[in-house]
Amino acid sequence: MSKSTKRDDILMSTLKLSVEKGIQGISMNDIALEANVGMGTIYNYFETKEVLLTSLFDMLKDKFINIIISNYSFQIDPCMNFKNIVVVLVKYYIANADEFSYLERYSDSRLRFGKGLDESTKFVEHGNIILKGIKHNYKFKPLPPMVLFAMTYGPLVAIVNLVLMKQIEMTDELLFDIADSCWDSILI
Repeated sequence: MSKSTKRDDILMSTLKLSVEKGIQGISMNDIALEANVGMGTIYNYFETKEVLLTSLFDMLKDKFINIIISNYSFQIDPCMNFKNIVVVLVKYYIANADEFSYLERYSDSRLRFGKGLDESTKFVEHGNIILKGIKHNYKFKPLPPMVLFAMTYGPLVAIVNLVLMKQIEMTDELLFDIADSCWDSILI
């Protein structure tokens, strides 16, 4: 097992504190105390709190993208790919509630606009290009790709929140039904 670096400790402390106090509720001093490092050490890795928060978002977003990529297969139907990814993502988010919470808090913050939003748009557009390049018989609603993404990802966020708040119990059967409903919502 590899030894954690101070940079990793700072990122994980930021994740922990942001979940406990909210992104705006933490200071660099709070993070330094939690990570057991000096303030100068934090600034050696991250010039500002915004850079630190964005670095954490980028790290978690990369995990999200890798989950999608590693669960996508050009050998199977786009519908099955979509449903497999929904199942894997929802299960991952439920098992990693702190990461899910941070991604959502960051996405809702003013920090999200700019680089992060541009990268998300490019990712969705790239997925759209791949989907158009695959032979299939599905007809999607004539909406911009980001709208189709929002129509499928937004409900997943709400469902994960319901599970985490213990309002519903997630079963495989329910999760498969949810994946079917999200897929159906973007088809003509």
